[in-house]
Amino acid sequence: AVAVAFLLRELGTAVVPGASMQARRVEACGLAVCRTEELGQHLVIGQGRCVNAGAVVFHDEALLQHHGPDDDEAVFQMCVQALTDPWAQNRLWDLSVALKNIQQIELHIAGRVQRERPDLMSNVCPGRSLASLVATISNHAQQTLIHSQPGGRGVFMVASLMQHSCSPTCTFATNGKHQYVVAHRDLNEGDEVSIS
Repeated sequence: AVAVAFLLRELGTAVVPGASMQARRVEACGLAVCRTEELGQHLVIGQGRCVNAGAVVFHDEALLQHHGPDDDEAVFQMCVQALTDPWAQNRLWDLSVALKNIQQIELHIAGRVQRERPDLMSNVCPGRSLASLVATISNHAQQTLIHSQPGGRGVFMVASLMQHSCSPTCTFATNGKHQYVVAHRDLNEGDEVSIS
């Protein structure tokens, strides 16, 4: 990690510090989390690692998932999951969305959770808001496929850090709870991991 930090400092980037579960998972995938003024926080290939075009860059498993239509119901159901699973909820705070970025639909879903599941309101982490939890899930949930058909949405901890690009370096495919990110081209240490 020290060599990656040095390399990235030389490239004008900085490794995001922290010992969060997400950071440990990123490292276990052979990746590093970096921050630049231009891109903000993003993923790069980690120290001493090269990935050939067509090879799997990393595999991720959904932290939360809902099978069914890819709509607001999926976000509602994943919010209920997070509120009944303290471990998953704590992992989500690594991805949390600033309150100023919360959309009206996310406030509507938070209101629905309060009305339909008042028994879960005491499960929101102290110092956090239900609206921020809903926004985090909504912003990071990706469509999942079951047997090549749209099958719902899932929140993937490592994949949520990928930047979108008009010239992506990778593509991804999901199958149920599993997501595979595959390189479009050869990737070397420090190269960004991005999707379209």
